[in-house]
Amino acid sequence: MKLVSIIIPIYNAEESIKACLESIFAQDYQRFEVIAIDDGSTDGTPAVLDNCKQADGRVKVIRQMNAGVSAARNRGIDASSGDYVTFVDCDDTLLPNHISNLVNSISDVDLAITSYLRCEDRRMTSVTTHAVNTSIPLDKTLLTTLFRSGLLSPVWNKLFKKSILDGQSIRFDIRHGLGEDASFVFQYLLHSNKNICISGTASYKYAQSSGGTLSTKFVPNFQACIIEEFENFILLYRSLPPLNNEISPVLRDYLAALIVSMDNLYIHKAEMSGTDYRRLIKACKTEIEKWVKCYRKEIGFDAIIIWRAWCVTHGLHYVDYYIRVLVKAILQK
Repeated sequence: MKLVSIIIPIYNAEESIKACLESIFAQDYQRFEVIAIDDGSTDGTPAVLDNCKQADGRVKVIRQMNAGVSAARNRGIDASSGDYVTFVDCDDTLLPNHISNLVNSISDVDLAITSYLRCEDRRMTSVTTHAVNTSIPLDKTLLTTLFRSGLLSPVWNKLFKKSILDGQSIRFDIRHGLGEDASFVFQYLLHSNKNICISGTASYKYAQSSGGTLSTKFVPNFQACIIEEFENFILLYRSLPPLNNEISPVLRDYLAALIVSMDNLYIHKAEMSGTDYRRLIKACKTEIEKWVKCYRKEIGFDAIIIWRAWCVTHGLHYVDYYIRVLVKAILQK
């Protein structure tokens, strides 16, 4: 049996990490190692990890100063000794067949992908596509379908070969806090045999937080993250058959994300100086304009009209903001 390295980045997860680990110990595939990276937790997480380590010798605990999820995952990859590598988030859980589901799927491919269950506010939905359950070559159509379905971007519903990760020096980009999962997957696929297996069996339970959307969570380098993710996607896309262009839906998705990047700045303008805010907004508009011009035909005329209309309505935010500032100043006199 092949050894599977299960890497868990952990930060202040004393309320969820025990259930996460228990779901791993309950797997029907038992030849694994757990590499738990405590990324500078300040709550009771270290004690929980120590207890789990004493109870099961397959658990390795690595502690580091807080450096972010990407740095923690990279530390885990470096410390892993398995034939395969998979990732689990510390607030998620696995169904008992998850690891065996992945291992059985990767026999003659370089990447195994499973469907998963999205759990939010006590609602559970299955994120899946047509079940393949056999080796299938990745092409442009399948890549676009997987990306838009939500199956392609996460790393925690996949099994990677350690030999490819190390041989091609594939690691997470620690500079960005957004889109790093997708870029990691794109880089891996670019250096793989381009054959994948998709399991229709949902075996990973993803606990989606309802409190932190991309609009409300401030990401200082939001736009740079989105553009780098897109550039990695394009590299992979252009390496695949067929020659026909089916990228329009993905381009429209990225345009929507870039629009959100500007809204993200507006919502959090109080957290920066007026000079920095105006500079960042101008830089965003300039980059998006260049991006839209470059992919005008592929995006579609209707999407560009929507972008222009959004620019006009976004300008109304300024009116609303300064009216509120004026009213507040008058009331405080």
